[in-house]
Amino acid sequence: EVFSSEVKKTEVLMEHFRRAIGLRIRESKEVYEGEVTELTVEETEDPLGGYGRTVSHVVIGLKSTKGTKTLRLDPTIHDSLTKEGVSIGDVIYIEANSGAVKRVGRSDSYATEFDLEAEEYVPIPKGDVHKKKEVVQ
Repeated sequence: EVFSSEVKKTEVLMEHFRRAIGLRIRESKEVYEGEVTELTVEETEDPLGGYGRTVSHVVIGLKSTKGTKTLRLDPTIHDSLTKEGVSIGDVIYIEANSGAVKRVGRSDSYATEFDLEAEEYVPIPKGDVHKKKEVVQ
């Protein structure tokens, strides 16, 4: 029983119901995960004329413990690769459906390259480059 002049009984009940109900969303995603071995930007002449060039596609090579895969990606993914600051030797994660790119860290094999560096070194992902991951939120 609740005795309060500031909080109503129904409000207290609703608050406890919200705390008791837990919702988990399970989602399966197709992802490409691996160490970047190749990163080439293919450019073409600007279709509007002029002197500029536009990105037609991006060729990226990914390596995992079980193998390697070369992917041709859309020019819109080039922007997210640039935002994340992806370079050769980084371990990245690309969602196949949305095209979202996440930089996980630098590969372990580059750990001895510099004495001091503010990078997080991660191992090369296990399994195939193309995986189906299940994410629980």
